[in-house]
Amino acid sequence: MILPYAKKITAIFLSILLMCIFISPGSALANQEYVVTPEDHDIKPMWDYILTFSNAFDITDQGKAIADCTITSFDADELSVEINLEQFKDGVWRTIKTWSNREPAPHCGVGGSWYVMSGYYYRIYSIGKAYKNGVVVEQTSYVSPSKKY
Repeated sequence: MILPYAKKITAIFLSILLMCIFISPGSALANQEYVVTPEDHDIKPMWDYILTFSNAFDITDQGKAIADCTITSFDADELSVEINLEQFKDGVWRTIKTWSNREPAPHCGVGGSWYVMSGYYYRIYSIGKAYKNGVVVEQTSYVSPSKKY
């Protein structure tokens, strides 16, 4: 008489064990690696006049902030770029240095360096513009991630 109950308990135990294996987050399916590439999540602007707008910002160990910005166009007459180096102080971002340039298309760039004070966060805010017959026909901007020095 004890034997039929033992088979039933063993069957229930095995059923529960199998369900736990297939449902648990630690299953073999959960351990498969999936690589996400940047292209999977990139949001790319669609401009009419601006072809590229590239920015770079870094601060060296000695406190030298280095910024660079370039813009290219396939249909504008002139291009301009402006970089504002900003410092976060007293709860506000303040521009402490500006570089700008305006040139005939298809390329315009500007860059520079500036020594910053330690103990603050810094970032760049840059603006790129495309002109047709002297009038701004397109504009874009960029805000870098902040860096503490």
